[in-house]
Amino acid sequence: MPAIITLLAALISCVVTIIYDYNMITSLIIVLVASVVFYVFAVIIRWVCLLYLINSAEEEIAEEAAVAEQSGDNPEEKQESEEDGTVEKVE
Repeated sequence: MPAIITLLAALISCVVTIIYDYNMITSLIIVLVASVVFYVFAVIIRWVCLLYLINSAEEEIAEEAAVAEQSGDNPEEKQESEEDGTVEKVE
C-alpha cells in the first residue's frame, strides 16, 4: 500500500512539473521530495491502521472467550468423538 501511494504521488508531481514547465533539476528534486514525504506518510498510516485493527481483534477475541467461559461453553473442555462425530465434554 505505501508503494502505491508513493508512486501515485510521484506521478502527480511529475505531471505538475511538466505542465508548469520546470527545469530538469527542479523537477527531479520535487518528485524525489514528494515521493519520500508520501512514503513516510503512507507507512505511518499503515502502522496506525494495523495497530488499531490488531488491538480491536484482540479485544474481540477476549470478549468472545469471556462470554464462552461464562456460558459454560468452553471449547477447550469439549472433545469430538472420532467414531460417531458427537461432542463430549471432557472433565
